[in-house]
Amino acid sequence: MLGSPVLDPLGGHTGVLRVARPLARLSAVGLPGLLAEDCLTGTCFDQNIAALAERLQVPAIAIYSREDAIAPWRSCLDPCAECVEVRSTHTGMDLYRVLKRRLAHWADDSRQSTMKRARQRTHEART
Repeated sequence: MLGSPVLDPLGGHTGVLRVARPLARLSAVGLPGLLAEDCLTGTCFDQNIAALAERLQVPAIAIYSREDAIAPWRSCLDPCAECVEVRSTHTGMDLYRVLKRRLAHWADDSRQSTMKRARQRTHEART
């Protein structure tokens, strides 16, 4: 998650909502591919909030910045993710620098787990 205010999705900069609301109105008059008003206040919003509250089923990284003027950094601290602070603006977050190290670590953990299971199967086959 990159600068994602998962704890308060509508708690970001007021300018975001100033843009989102007209987009929802355009959707209501038939412009396809935009969010609906329901996603800001209705059932769609409620379902998304409930989904965000569920425990993640996969490893995740929540990248946030205290310098982010769009998404308040405290709202980006997903309790189910590894939270990583970067120094940048909302649009300037260096995703790849942060992920490179962690993805390599996850890959190494996965590789070690696979090798351990293979050794166990070999041992079981011999006995």
